[in-house]
Amino acid sequence: MNFKRVLLSGLTALVLGFSAKEVNAATLKVSQSDNNTYSSIQSAIDTSIDGDTVLVNPGTYSENIDFKGKNIVVKSSQGPQVTTIDGRKEVNPVVRFRNHETNQAVLEGFAITGGIGNPPAPTYGSEQGGGIYMGNAEPTIRGNIIRENGLARSTHPFTVWGGGIMCRSEGDFTKVYHPIIIGNIIKNNRAYHNGGGIGLLDAVAPYICDNVITENTTTLGDGGGIWSIPFHGDGTVIRKNIITKNFAEDHGGGIYVGAKGPLLLDIDISENIIASNTANSRANVGDSGGGIWSTSTYASIRKNTIVKNIGNGGDGDYGGGISLYRWGSPTIEQNIIAYSSGGGIRCYLEASPIIRNNLVWLNTPSDGTGSCLDWADKDGNFTSDPLFCNLVYGDYSLAENSPALTNPIGTIGAISIPGCKSVPVIPVTWGTIKAMYRSRDIK
Repeated sequence: MNFKRVLLSGLTALVLGFSAKEVNAATLKVSQSDNNTYSSIQSAIDTSIDGDTVLVNPGTYSENIDFKGKNIVVKSSQGPQVTTIDGRKEVNPVVRFRNHETNQAVLEGFAITGGIGNPPAPTYGSEQGGGIYMGNAEPTIRGNIIRENGLARSTHPFTVWGGGIMCRSEGDFTKVYHPIIIGNIIKNNRAYHNGGGIGLLDAVAPYICDNVITENTTTLGDGGGIWSIPFHGDGTVIRKNIITKNFAEDHGGGIYVGAKGPLLLDIDISENIIASNTANSRANVGDSGGGIWSTSTYASIRKNTIVKNIGNGGDGDYGGGISLYRWGSPTIEQNIIAYSSGGGIRCYLEASPIIRNNLVWLNTPSDGTGSCLDWADKDGNFTSDPLFCNLVYGDYSLAENSPALTNPIGTIGAISIPGCKSVPVIPVTWGTIKAMYRSRDIK
């Protein structure tokens, strides 16, 4: 720490009446080509104090960084397309927060790649957090590209939980941590067990908004895109994300949410596009949940576009769109649930959801399976072609004549304004339905 700088700032604060933090904030520049700057991101972090900004020039920085409890902003000057932090040099996450960092600790504008996760230790278990690890911390992760983390290497086999990002409390259940994950691309990360893109465990309730979470996988476990098993702490928000083409070998291709222990948690899953995700139901417990798998929650699953998800299983009806397992009464309303392979919604064991005012279309073998067989025929749910602007190319915006935009109760699905002019309603025959599902590998 620069003690002269701290002393001078304190004297200035006493004379002028400002806080030391206000007068002492500085910008520390990092560059690989300018000798008058810091040459590594970590060296700038080590020198910084709360309130500072570490500003990083373009380049590839081969290092693993730790915020060390400092509430600082670490950001690139020109964005993640030209500024990379590559963590392949160590068996560690690329970025770590482990000392009660708050939302004022910000990581912004980097490509984060090559991380493998924390090595095993008694205090926090197996390898976790390939790209970013948060333990007892709640930083802000904004505007980054988090890609190709958690992948096996010759020197280390895999990341167990949280291939892209892992958030957890490390034995501290006295506080619920609320990290902010906003505006990132989280792509092509892998976890051996749970949380290919994002893993959440114990006393955490993050705000996950406006991210693209795509092509993440789990080798054995749950939650290809997002996996959340909190010990306690209501308030997890998963909103306005694009969650697509993720794969879970077990449950929850797009999203897996549940409670650790006998809790029934409130979770907000709203206004997301959840499309073309797959769950394989390796454990074969009766459901898989291609789009969403939920157990023991009072989740609000509202205004999502849940399309073309695949729930594999032995009898072909394991819940392509949504699977609900065990106790809890989640509310499922104003969603588009369409083109699911494995059924639209499956309820299993003691699940007792409230399902109302959803648009359903061409889910196979049926809209409802398990104990939710007839949900599509009552409580304001209706069957109609949603009229996507271009389903083949993954454009899930809606034509201006879509019934999802003209329903008296309000907008159905994640997109509330027309994306194209009126399109004709084409009569659907059994022949076209069979052709659509000739292959279960829906692209």
